[in-house]
Amino acid sequence: MTDEVRVFRHRIVRLSSCSRRESERATVRELLGEAFGRDVNLLHDPCGRPSVEGFPHFISISHSRDEAVLAVSGSRPVGVDVETWREALVSTAGKWLTPAQLEHMHEPLDYLKAWTAKEAIYKLMPEQPPGLMEVALPYLGEPSPYEVHWLGDADSLLAMANDKADALRWRIM
Repeated sequence: MTDEVRVFRHRIVRLSSCSRRESERATVRELLGEAFGRDVNLLHDPCGRPSVEGFPHFISISHSRDEAVLAVSGSRPVGVDVETWREALVSTAGKWLTPAQLEHMHEPLDYLKAWTAKEAIYKLMPEQPPGLMEVALPYLGEPSPYEVHWLGDADSLLAMANDKADALRWRIM
């Protein structure tokens, strides 16, 4: 049986009366309301993983400068990351990519795919490593129990990760 992961996306609207952070939080609250049908209490475990009080769902949250994303799974942990292209992905790549991974980086989309994949996988790992350098990239053939799916392009990319053993179907709402 295939379980469904619902993915909710909203553009972040920046109001002049709100800080960027306040706008991001307000957008995440909207996503939570859309997903759960009411105002909910967002909690975080000691590792920072989010959950919703009173709901047994697994959730993952991400935001970029322009967009917020919420993934909701009723049965299995998932991870999401949404990012917009920025030059810092190239200038800092040696801090979060291994030398072997760096050999596969040629275009902006390569860096964006690697960053979003590592972030999404990191969010669902039960034992989080000390940094992104230690996160394997399964699409490069590196051993990993996880798989990643993408939606977007070199300007803005959404990565969705889950355990390979889980038969999950991702649905954009």
